[in-house]
Amino acid sequence: MYQRLVAAVDLSGNAGAILDAAHRLCVELDGLRVVHVTEAPVTGYGLNMARHRINSDVQAKAVYFPLLKALVEAHGLPHSSIDLRLGRPVEEIRNAAEEHQAELIVIGSHGYGGVRALLGRTANGVLQHARCDVLAVRIVPA
Repeated sequence: MYQRLVAAVDLSGNAGAILDAAHRLCVELDGLRVVHVTEAPVTGYGLNMARHRINSDVQAKAVYFPLLKALVEAHGLPHSSIDLRLGRPVEEIRNAAEEHQAELIVIGSHGYGGVRALLGRTANGVLQHARCDVLAVRIVPA
C-alpha cells in the first residue's frame, strides 16, 4: 500500500482501469493525484506566439477539465485530486510525481506497436525517468 500516488490517465475508455488499480493501492484518497497531460498545439510564431499559446492553453483546459472531472467523480475521488497539465507527457507525469512526492506512478500500457504506441512510449519513458516505483497497468484491447 502507498500513501502518495500519481495515476496518469489519457481519458480514453481505459482510464478507469488505471484509476481502479491506483485506488486499490492507495491508503488514503487524499494521497491520490489523477494526472492528465495534453500537448497544446503550436498556433503561431513570432511576437504573437505567446498570446496564441495562452489561448490554446485555456481552450485545452476548457475541453479536458470537464472530462477529467467526470472521470474522478465516477470513481468517487475528490476534485482536488485533479492535476491537468499541458506539455510533454513523460516530463509532466514525472514532474507531477516529484511535486506530489509520490511513492508510485500508475500508468497504462498497451504493450503493442503501431498507431497506438504513444501510450507505450509514454509508459516506458516514465518508467525510465521516474524517481519512484511505477506500475504499468496492462490495457487489453476491447
